[in-house]
Amino acid sequence: MEIKRFTFSQRVQHGVLVLTFLLLVVTGLPMKYGETWGKSWLEFMGFMTARSIHKWAAIGMIGVGFYHVLFYIIIDRGKKAVYPKLQDIKDFITEVKFRLGMAKEEPGFERFNFLQKFDYWGAFWGFVIMIGSGIVLWNREQFAFLPLWITESMRTMHREEAMLAVVFVLVFHMIHAHLRREVFPIDTVIITGNISKERMKKEHPLEKRA
Repeated sequence: MEIKRFTFSQRVQHGVLVLTFLLLVVTGLPMKYGETWGKSWLEFMGFMTARSIHKWAAIGMIGVGFYHVLFYIIIDRGKKAVYPKLQDIKDFITEVKFRLGMAKEEPGFERFNFLQKFDYWGAFWGFVIMIGSGIVLWNREQFAFLPLWITESMRTMHREEAMLAVVFVLVFHMIHAHLRREVFPIDTVIITGNISKERMKKEHPLEKRA
């Protein structure tokens, strides 16, 4: 028996996010390292083509980001289960104790555990930095009044946050979301929207469902 965990809208949002993220990575990193390994990739794709794809992917990511905020605040009127709570800190401590053999049982989680919340809000904070700095770099003429040190700081923020996002997704997100032995090689819940009743009881026993 399976239980509906994610709606069609949520799955589409995630799909668009994945697609735009990949496009931004494969076009943005070569531009960041255009003087070294990225040079051959830019010559193959064409600098203007890579730049155009990067901008359109950015528009797509900004669009799905704003839609997600509106969706979460206005459309999804249910309990905001992804908000951090004091219980998350307690669950983290209990989880560490369990892994060290200092606790007999793992903590029971509601709709989202502390790792999933950390993943979500880490990406959310990255959105703010990338969108803010990207808009300034994209429209330099409109922001010409800004001192040079600010625009260059924005450039550094954009590049370094991009690298952090890549490492975060490839290491943290992939390991705890897809490479766990319970779901390896990929967690299909975000694709189908369904989760087995057995897995639901094990991973989210405290979730209250209507």
